[in-house]
Amino acid sequence: MQPKIAFLTPGRHNPMGVFRESYINNIPNIEVFFGSDIPFFPEGTSAKKQKLLRYTLTFLSLGNDRLLQHFYKIILKRHLKRRKIKVVIAEFLTTGASVVPICESLDLTLITNVLGHEINRRDYLEKYGDAYKRLASYKKAYIIPVSKDMIPKLERFNFKNITHSPIGAKPFFFEVQSDYTSDNIMAMGRFVEIKSPLSTIRAFKIVNDKLPRIRLNFVGVGELWEDAKRLAEELGISDKVNFMGPINQKRQAELFSQTAVFIQHSVTAENGDSEGTPVVIIEASASGIPIVSTKHAGIVDIVADGKTGYLVAEHDYQDMAAKIIDLLENRERLTLFGENARRLIKENYTARHHTDLIQKIIDASSD
Repeated sequence: MQPKIAFLTPGRHNPMGVFRESYINNIPNIEVFFGSDIPFFPEGTSAKKQKLLRYTLTFLSLGNDRLLQHFYKIILKRHLKRRKIKVVIAEFLTTGASVVPICESLDLTLITNVLGHEINRRDYLEKYGDAYKRLASYKKAYIIPVSKDMIPKLERFNFKNITHSPIGAKPFFFEVQSDYTSDNIMAMGRFVEIKSPLSTIRAFKIVNDKLPRIRLNFVGVGELWEDAKRLAEELGISDKVNFMGPINQKRQAELFSQTAVFIQHSVTAENGDSEGTPVVIIEASASGIPIVSTKHAGIVDIVADGKTGYLVAEHDYQDMAAKIIDLLENRERLTLFGENARRLIKENYTARHHTDLIQKIIDASSD
């Protein structure tokens, strides 16, 4: 019999995050909670009730954050106990570390995903280091990093029961009909340091100098968005780059169907932050699009260099440009790489692959 499960996501005002839909669709008997590192609102809590409870708890805590967090833990524990929850799934390592005392007191299985920043950024390691050690010592904890390169970092905290599993592509991406004759290339992601959007712009400048007909659809927003637009203007390619801002998944699939090559120049940030396994690369590959990206974090797990795309060194935008040009000038190779990419993801990295792994852990912990 499937135990009752709580999925904890730290979205402040609404349940959010990359796992929620896949878990709801594929894992039975699951309830969602949101609100903070200690998600204490059940899904469906009205905005009015959220505001009232937050105001009350803030007033009672007298501005003491530790006391406020204690109140959150009391409320979450009450929800879990009343609903007879047996398994908790935390979306982030920080969330899992924050709720481990509750799981210990109720003897709950705790499955914790690790997306990247929680185990890479130095400020996170300083803030949560002791909590990570407590989580690592909990015998009923299972740790699911989305990229293999995180495993040694987790082992330094003595984490056990570690199993690598990327988030996976949703089924509709496999239905996208790729256009291998297109003159569009595409990049998509937050305009932040670890995505290095300026490297993408510089690479595209080289591509466009050689192949003036090529256009770049650049999706996303972030702190470096204006810098990227300014660089495109300085390089004289602003009319060749379509800065699209944020889009929904329906529009994303439409753009994939018009894209010949997907590019992403991920790098390690100065503060140690890095990617996990970028979901958008999995989604583009599932859509049959060859990838040109960097030898970075989990990207090396999901892109077969020379078979489903090309990988270059971080910050080497000249080599990235050369690899993009290679594909655009060799459409048979581009097509082969795209077909290989779809097959690789379908056989190894679907959303169902991930949720099946989570279900196996749930089943084993319930025996």
